[in-house]
Amino acid sequence: MRYKKLIDWLVALSWTIIIYITLPIGPDVIRYYTDLINNKNRLLIDYIHNNPVYSQSITEKLLFILNKINGYQLIGWFSAFIILCFLIYIYVKLIKLKRTLVEIILYFYIVIFYAYFLLTIKVPTEKIHFIEYGFLSYLLFRVYFNYIFSPVIYIYTIITGYYIGISDEIIQHILPNRNGAFIDVLWNGISVLLGTCIVIIINGLKSLKVKLEAKELSYVNLCVIVAILSTDIFLAVVQEYGYLHKFDANTYFYSRLSIQNLQRLDKDSYQNFANILNSSNDKNYEDFINKRYTSRRASFLHELRVHLFRRDRRFMQYLHYSLVKDRKFDISIIKNSEYRDYYYRYIQYYMKKEIVDDGVIKEYINILKTKTPKDEREILEDLFISYKEDKIVSNIFKNTYKNSIFYWGDSFVSELFKNHSLEFNSRFYKSPVSEDIITWVRMKEIWIYSIIIIIFLLVLALKYYKSCNKHKSSDTYHNP
Repeated sequence: MRYKKLIDWLVALSWTIIIYITLPIGPDVIRYYTDLINNKNRLLIDYIHNNPVYSQSITEKLLFILNKINGYQLIGWFSAFIILCFLIYIYVKLIKLKRTLVEIILYFYIVIFYAYFLLTIKVPTEKIHFIEYGFLSYLLFRVYFNYIFSPVIYIYTIITGYYIGISDEIIQHILPNRNGAFIDVLWNGISVLLGTCIVIIINGLKSLKVKLEAKELSYVNLCVIVAILSTDIFLAVVQEYGYLHKFDANTYFYSRLSIQNLQRLDKDSYQNFANILNSSNDKNYEDFINKRYTSRRASFLHELRVHLFRRDRRFMQYLHYSLVKDRKFDISIIKNSEYRDYYYRYIQYYMKKEIVDDGVIKEYINILKTKTPKDEREILEDLFISYKEDKIVSNIFKNTYKNSIFYWGDSFVSELFKNHSLEFNSRFYKSPVSEDIITWVRMKEIWIYSIIIIIFLLVLALKYYKSCNKHKSSDTYHNP
């Protein structure tokens, strides 16, 4: 029994350490496998295109499927597949354990929650949270099961998992290549909660019917208070706050600064900001926004640079997919285009080359030949996003923008969007730049709500404690 306790502790601690160790190297590992998958997929596309072994219709369908594959997305869906296999395994286990119909129905509700979250998560790799923290909840339960034999074990499991999830994000906040965010704290907490719910179903609902003692409830209240205080400290130190601004009838954007502060900074410091902005390019973009001008130290420059990057990248994708759609595979089209610089920047990024010469362009064109054309609506979506981002920077950051090398100019914009400006203006758009900031509440309000809840929990804890002492004195009186 003693060795089992030790092993349970070691396994739970080891898994927690693994979660922490992967934090600094996680992005590099994901990037490595993303590039590996994309490169292998590109080689496979080239082989099928140059060595057709099937009929033309089958080859076209196969190329269409392969062109849709994205390494980053595939890692997310692979995580979802692992979770699906696990959920199927648990279902088979429940059938073997002869769980009741009610328990099976409740399990399917848990599966529905998993499906909803996995399908709605925007960042594919966030699905890994459900593997990491779902398994962690099971390991924590095994540790507590050596000491606790009441339903409070599930509460301790959830709270401990939440503590680990919050410390995970605090470590990410400290690391230079990561960012801690409250939304990720919530994903970690949801993962632990769902994992614990599965453990409850496996053990049977009868495991919840054991009556809780007043002393246990008192301890639970104190643990919840610590969790609330930890969350408040995280929200005060790590989380960023701001505003959701309405630019025009159909366009919204997030910012850490008020409209008044944005306008003031743009008016007073535009020349200095423009000079700094001019030192930025695609190569040093990550260093610019993550080290030199972070969202906390230089919100104005940080947000403007991200808006510009999003505008340019979407415009370059529009050019890229337009070439595929029009089947214009001529090197002179790229070299003589008025958008030549944007073509070159995208080829540099797409081909991962330091210098773009004729050989690189020809290699790029050969890859385009194997691509299945996108639907025109999909291609125009990139142009639409580029248009909206340009509208935001040209109106909100206008002085800095006009004095920077990123300025497009009125004639350039009117020519580029002449056939679509009316439609684009009428469509709704909310820029995802800085969407992780909290806009619906301020830290002062969070502290007020937290203090009210903590006082209520302390009163309850005191009540449970007095009730516990009362029972003890009663037992002493009747059992001398």
